[in-house]
Amino acid sequence: MTQAIETVPVGVVQLPEPCWELVYARTGEEWDGGEVFPHFADQSEAESYAASLDDEPPLTTRRVDARCITASAACGAPLEDDNGALLCFSAVEELLREARDYGWSVRDGVLRCEDGDDCQPETTKE
Repeated sequence: MTQAIETVPVGVVQLPEPCWELVYARTGEEWDGGEVFPHFADQSEAESYAASLDDEPPLTTRRVDARCITASAACGAPLEDDNGALLCFSAVEELLREARDYGWSVRDGVLRCEDGDDCQPETTKE
């Protein structure tokens, strides 16, 4: 049974536009990337990612039917897979479960990356 989320943590957002995903060019089936089904905020980002995969059968891009839910930590780090693909979800509960698997947490209603209390907004860039 899924526990209801009373408040959505700061950093969790629904994207303004649908994401893009990679699909096998020949079959149109969604490419799974080995562990997750990565999504991309725009088509050119998805195309660049596909081009960087040397050992895959030909891939193409397809727009996802719905607007995804994704997140950024307090420090601005996006919730991405180990290869830099945006992690997107259809439900906040799914996102929070995956974020915890990456070592992220919610403290004081704010999503924080694996740096925990050191995950703070950057005030200056050098």
